[in-house]
Amino acid sequence: PCDDMNLQFHICQQEDKPFAEHVFNRMQNSESIMVEGPHGHFILREDNTRPLLFIAFSTGFAPIKSLIEHAMTLDVNEFSHLYWFHKSYSKPYMHNLGRAWADAFDNFRYTPQHIPDMADPKNITAGLSKIAKDYPDLGNFDIYACGPETSVDTLKDFLDKQKFPSEQLFIESL
Repeated sequence: PCDDMNLQFHICQQEDKPFAEHVFNRMQNSESIMVEGPHGHFILREDNTRPLLFIAFSTGFAPIKSLIEHAMTLDVNEFSHLYWFHKSYSKPYMHNLGRAWADAFDNFRYTPQHIPDMADPKNITAGLSKIAKDYPDLGNFDIYACGPETSVDTLKDFLDKQKFPSEQLFIESL
């Protein structure tokens, strides 16, 4: 929403995905692609007064990135923290951006967290426990989360057990 001139796409390079294979291996510079959107309800609540927790599971970072940039542009909250759960043994693909935000903004924190198997809810729950340890009273936050359905469902279950208010949770499944 902050940049009405450019659209940015984060495409995971996977051989079993025909579109990704085309983009990375056959697409030409002058080739046109039709895009529809946006659709859905995963937007920043601009009237928010609570601090924000952003939780990105793997490539769920793309929509989270947009929300963070929008929040920074509007200067709508006093504190934000991004937790980025990734399965790679190295750093997430835009790790330096998270670090740059944390360095540039006093009210922004960034925590990358390696999860070896994101399809296993036990691994996701272990990572989410770190958030609950960092912030024992999660009810003081609005939480925005995006990622694969298994990860997002595990987050919902985890927060239900924490008695987190559902009206403060905004999620998008990939």
